[in-house]
Amino acid sequence: MNLQFKKVIANARLIILLPFKLVNIFFLMFYFSFLKKKTFDDGVLVVFNEKLGDFIMFTTALRHYKEAFPGRQIHLCVPQSLPIDHNIDHFVDKVIFFDNKKFKTSISYQIRFISSLRGKYDVVINSSISQPNLLADMICLGVGGTRIVYHGDSFIDDLRRRRGLYEVLLRKCSFFQKFYTIKVPSIDFDGKIRSVLDQYLAIPSHITGNFPEQRTTITIDENLVSLPILSAAQNDFVVVGIGSGSDYRNWETEKYATVINFLAGRGFRIIFVGIAQDNHIALEIISKCNSNVQYANLVGKTTLNELFYLIEMSRFIVGNETSTIHAAIALKKPSVCILGGGDFGRCSLYGYAFNRWVFEKTACYFDGWQCGDHAHGPSPCISAVSAEKVIHEIESLLEDINHNEREQHDTFRIPTIALRGDNFEVSYREWKTEKK
Repeated sequence: MNLQFKKVIANARLIILLPFKLVNIFFLMFYFSFLKKKTFDDGVLVVFNEKLGDFIMFTTALRHYKEAFPGRQIHLCVPQSLPIDHNIDHFVDKVIFFDNKKFKTSISYQIRFISSLRGKYDVVINSSISQPNLLADMICLGVGGTRIVYHGDSFIDDLRRRRGLYEVLLRKCSFFQKFYTIKVPSIDFDGKIRSVLDQYLAIPSHITGNFPEQRTTITIDENLVSLPILSAAQNDFVVVGIGSGSDYRNWETEKYATVINFLAGRGFRIIFVGIAQDNHIALEIISKCNSNVQYANLVGKTTLNELFYLIEMSRFIVGNETSTIHAAIALKKPSVCILGGGDFGRCSLYGYAFNRWVFEKTACYFDGWQCGDHAHGPSPCISAVSAEKVIHEIESLLEDINHNEREQHDTFRIPTIALRGDNFEVSYREWKTEKK
């Protein structure tokens, strides 16, 4: 079965299931409307239903909800696939996990879960910026209280939703926002591409009237780390984060092998990390490397806390645009990211001076990853990035961090992109952050 046919089948399945999802939400809304509570406790529930990389970027806003709701209990509701309770305990008072698979297939589970939350929160926030997020809508509209949602699409979201019939139909589901109490206006009002960090901050800044500082941050619980390999590493290794969640966003394995051979020649050990489903990528890269490369394949073998600890202990990180890069920035570690152009600048180009982004402008930039729909392998914008260009950036990074080894890079920057015909212009806001 070829790739294009698989995509057609997957899209058809989504279209068939969409009406059932809509009926599901309406049922929950009517069911809980008959059980309407007159009083609510003064807790604040923040619902986040995205992936790990998105969540790490979301910490820029999460850390400000305490300021937006002083003296209130802040509870975070996330899927079980995000075991982040030990890494953000200074931001929230409690993390509540839900079973994503059960939530999609069992109405009885939905009712039990939402019922366990009702009456505890007088403010419920749907923190997804890519609307509609139907699962988050189910929770927020079912729990009740004052419901807050980010209202409006980004430039890239609008492009992405033109990719197929499912995306067009899904966009029509934005009418669920009518049932929210407060709809925070979109910041994408002038056609420029704003960073996801700006969009996540739209809700707390709307509540407080201030636009707070932006930086991402996570913590590590070293008591939960069990990685004997680190005892011999002594900061002489580079973490290579493979995989990106989509085949068309993965850099070619032979190019990775070329970069790894270069790193080995500079005396670095290599530690591969990623999710278990990407282990075949690591094995393919290893098979193409020189025999003298010292490596450890930890793909699918670390907890989230251990992954963060590996990044913290490493010299720097190399990877696709994936969660390991976001984690490196949040931990103030140097990184080199191989970047595509599908949503260029929206989840990238931010961070510190030692967070490097390697890209090559192609015709498919800013297309919402439509270039991936017909790609049999990496998209043109990913494949255009050469191994030599990545190696050059690594050499530049090594020179920089060696020269400034005793100095703290503490200037954080956020991009805004203005399109200029076939080209683009990047501007930055910068500010000082506290030293690590």
